[in-house]
Amino acid sequence: MTQQSFFSEIVQEVAKLQPYWVADPDDPNDPNEPMHGRGLYVRNDGPAIIRNWLTAIEPFTQTQLGPDGVRGSDGITRKSRVPCIRAYYSQHSPRTTLGWYIVYLFESSGQRLYLSINQGTLDLVNGSLLKKNPVELNNRVLWARAVLKDSGLNLDGFDVEIDLNVHSGELGRSYEQGQVFGKRYDIDDLPGDDVLIGHFKQAWDALQHIHSRELEYQDSSVPTDTSVAEAEEAIRFAAGKGGSGQGFGLTKPEKDAVEKQAMDRVKKHYSDAGWIVKDTSANQPYDLQCSKGGESVFVEVKGTTSKGTSVVLTYNEVAHMQAAFPQTVLAIVSTIKLKKGDNPVATGGELRVINPWKIEDSNLRPIGYKYSVPTGSTKDAEESL
Repeated sequence: MTQQSFFSEIVQEVAKLQPYWVADPDDPNDPNEPMHGRGLYVRNDGPAIIRNWLTAIEPFTQTQLGPDGVRGSDGITRKSRVPCIRAYYSQHSPRTTLGWYIVYLFESSGQRLYLSINQGTLDLVNGSLLKKNPVELNNRVLWARAVLKDSGLNLDGFDVEIDLNVHSGELGRSYEQGQVFGKRYDIDDLPGDDVLIGHFKQAWDALQHIHSRELEYQDSSVPTDTSVAEAEEAIRFAAGKGGSGQGFGLTKPEKDAVEKQAMDRVKKHYSDAGWIVKDTSANQPYDLQCSKGGESVFVEVKGTTSKGTSVVLTYNEVAHMQAAFPQTVLAIVSTIKLKKGDNPVATGGELRVINPWKIEDSNLRPIGYKYSVPTGSTKDAEESL
C-alpha cells in the first residue's frame, strides 16, 4: 500500500473500511482483509503525515515540554471499533494510558471523525485494559476546560460533545468521558488538509497550554478529588457489584505525603495561635486535640490536591464529632501541590477551618452500609430456591 498524499484522503479510506470491522480479522472462519488495510492507514500512513505537520509546528513549541511523537493504533490482540492516531509529548504522555494528548478518533460507523483534546482513560492491569474511574476523569476534564477557557486561545468550532457510536461497555466510551474539547468532521463534508492542519495547530497549542499549567504543579497530577470515588469503588468491590478493588488516583506514598502536608499545615496554624497541639490520629477518631486557656477542641484534618468540595468520613469520626459538638473543628487543606515519584513531596495548600463544625445530616450521603445478617434457620428457605 502506498502512502497517501493528503491526510483527508487517508481519513476517507479509513471511513470506508469502518463498516467491515471485526475483532479478529485472522479468524480462519471469517478472514477480514479490510481490517488489515485499515491498520496500515492508521498505523503508518496517517502518523507519517502528522509528523510532517509537527515538523512545521515545532519551531513554535516550548522546548521544556520535551520531545513530541505520533502513533496510530487499531487494537493489539483484538481490533478496535474506534481506531485512533495520537499526537503527544512523550515526556508527559509516554503511554496511551497516561497524561494528556490530542487524538484523531474514527467513529465506529465511519460517518464521523473527531479531533479530540483528551487524556489517558484506561489502566493496564495484569495485561488487561480497564477503564479509569469516571469521577477522576470528569474532575480532570473540568480542570483542563477551566485552564483553556482562561488561556485566551482560539478554540472556535471545538465543542465538548463527542459521540463515537459505541456501546456503554466498550472501551471506546472512555474517550467520550475523557474529552476536554473536540472538533467534529462529517466524512461527507470533510475539509481539505489546509483546514485540518489549522485545527490541528489549535489543538496542539491547547495541549501545550495544559502541560505548561502542569509544570506549575511540578509535573504533578492535575488537582483531582478521588477519595470519594475510591471509597465508592471499594464498597462496590466488597459488595460484589463489579468494582475493580484497585483504587484510583494517588499511590499510598503520595497519599501519605498529602496527609502529612495537611497535618503539618494545621498543626502550625494552631501552634502559631498559641494552642497546645496533640496529635491523636493514631488512636482516636479525630486527628488533633488543641487546648488553650481552658478551652479544648477536636480537629479533623483533611488534605487534598483538589478544591476539597467533598471529603470521606468514617462512622466513628461522624459519631464522635456529633457527640462532641460544639468543641469540633474541620480543617481542610486543599489544592496541595504534589510532586509524584518514588519519593513524593507535597507542598502548599489553602487552609479552610470550620469552627465549630456541626455535621448536618442533610450534608451526609451514605456510600455503603454494614449489614448484620439475621441469625436463625434459613435452611428451608435456601433449599426451596
